[in-house]
Amino acid sequence: MEKEKLISMIPKNKFDIVAAKQLLNLEKEEIRLILPQIIGWIADPNWPIAEFMSDVLLKYPEELLPYVKKYLSANETDEEFKGSIIMLILPRLPIEMQRQLLVNIERICSNPTESEKCRLLEITHYYMNSVANRHK
Repeated sequence: MEKEKLISMIPKNKFDIVAAKQLLNLEKEEIRLILPQIIGWIADPNWPIAEFMSDVLLKYPEELLPYVKKYLSANETDEEFKGSIIMLILPRLPIEMQRQLLVNIERICSNPTESEKCRLLEITHYYMNSVANRHK
């Protein structure tokens, strides 16, 4: 499918679940072309589209992983977006991918930036505890 057609399928607003449903039928090669544009729809977990878009994104975990790593880095400053990733994406990734991301979560827990201290410590500790409990 042409990139212009794929771009036209991207939701237009936080209520555009009809458009989001179309994304479930895309091939990996197609989703790769628009992944940077669609990952932003989970930035606020309160948006009606956020949880549905997490379902779309999780259909392509290998393609999603580099973006998750990037957004969880100390260089990224959108803590609400990081929180959405930790709440909506991380627990549902395949376990081997979660293991790859543990270094990012451990960094937030042990050496958070100032803004992460204010917004993410509780979420990251909750995630780490849930991971620990799953492996008991």
